[in-house]
Amino acid sequence: MLEFRFIAGNNGYEITKNMRNDIFGNELEYQNVCDEHEEDSYHFVGYDKTQIISAARLTETGDKTFNIAYVCVRENYRRQYVGDLMVKALADKAVALGGTVLMARVPVSVCGFFEFEGFERCDAEFIEDNRSQVIMKKDLLKIQQCRGCER
Repeated sequence: MLEFRFIAGNNGYEITKNMRNDIFGNELEYQNVCDEHEEDSYHFVGYDKTQIISAARLTETGDKTFNIAYVCVRENYRRQYVGDLMVKALADKAVALGGTVLMARVPVSVCGFFEFEGFERCDAEFIEDNRSQVIMKKDLLKIQQCRGCER
């Protein structure tokens, strides 16, 4: 059975850093990624029994705005709505903390996933960490329809 929980601060970083390195480790820029926001962030961790299967970080950046720093899901759990559940939980947590805007800097290759989650592109594409990326934004005050209702 899958279980998900938020873990605050450096404890969350310590629990998720190996997962982050496993997923992003083949890209040198991501190895041992750690910055000044780890202590002030919420780390959302997914487990299957005792194995960590997913991780994400939510950080308040000010003025009721929150940022998703990464979303990573182990390959054999992708396309099973784990990422979808994670982004929804991050948005819910941001709202519970008083947030009205959720931001994410994402590789262009996963923009479709974030658009499906209600994010919109804010700016033109740019190159960072040798990848084409874009800033995306979700208005947390906007009520979204159930995707099943869009047919």
